[in-house]
Order: sequence, then structure tokens, then C-alpha cells
Amino acid sequence: MATAETVARAAAATGGRAGTDTLGAILLPFPARTTDRASHLLEGVVSMSIRPVARVRFLVAAVAIVLTAASGVLVVAQAKREFDVVGRNYRFSVSGTDRPEIRVTEGDLVRITFTAEDIAHSFTVEDKDGSHYRIMRRAEPGRPVSFDFRADRAGSFRFYCSLTIDDKCRDMQGSLQVAPPKGQ
Repeated sequence: MATAETVARAAAATGGRAGTDTLGAILLPFPARTTDRASHLLEGVVSMSIRPVARVRFLVAAVAIVLTAASGVLVVAQAKREFDVVGRNYRFSVSGTDRPEIRVTEGDLVRITFTAEDIAHSFTVEDKDGSHYRIMRRAEPGRPVSFDFRADRAGSFRFYCSLTIDDKCRDMQGSLQVAPPKGQ
């Protein structure tokens, strides 16, 4: 709030055209502005109050906090997971496990290096209705193939050999287990 002495000095310096607003801020003459937001100001006088600056700073800080919090919700932990899958003797083996099972979390980027050791085999993943994870890769003996996919749907999905070189190929199967993200 301006003191009476400060207001008197401002009035003297401006030829008597300075004053105070309802909050006690000194009003100095400037070229007239006509805006709806300044309708409480006298013609040709603009408020020099610090309060609008403080409000702007507060609003900027509040928006920054809200955006930071919102972006934290959108960030999902994603990991890159790599697996070596080998087709041999009409069975799949997966690195790091004694079962033909791949376990990942929804959102993970999965890299499979698929190798056939005895005859040509395929690595095929589909869900029950065939609408998701349409993956089919064929590997010849001694020629591994690598491919990536995003585990973007939680659930249990069967992988199998879809080749018909031998009837026993149909028995080759395993499972892709995609867990929902933690906290859901």
C-alpha cells in the first residue's frame, strides 16, 4: 500500500494526475487503454500494482505443477527384454527358463532371437481370435532370425510352430505371458 507521502510525490511529479486504486497501489498516467479487464481504471491511468505479476507467477507455477503431475501419470515403466528361443527336437527352449515360456510386462519392448537347430521351424504367436500379436517368423537350421515387438496387450498367448514339414511340429508350443503393469 502506498503512503500518503508517496502518493503526494507521484501527484506532484505528474501534475496532479496520480492517485491510488482500491488496493492502495499508486496509479500513474499512461496512454489510455481500453480493455474490459481494465474497466475499473480511470481513463489514461494504469495500475502499477505488483499483485497482477504475483498472480501470473502463481498461475505459471500452478500450471507447471499440474503438467508435471499429469506427465508422471502418463509415464509407464518400459523395459527392453531379450530372449533366445531355440527350436529343436520338436520342442521350444527359452533362455533363462526350463519351460517354453516368455514372461514380460505390458509395455515392454521384446526382442526374440529365434534359432532352429535341426530342421526349419517357425515361431508363431496369435491370440485366440487372431486379432492381436500376429507374429510369424521362420528360421532355417543355422540361420537365426531376430525380431522386436511391443507387448501392448496383457494376457496369455500361445506360441507354436506352424510349419507342416513333420506332424510332430504341431506339438511344438509355448506361452507368452504378458502381465499388466504394476499398480493396475
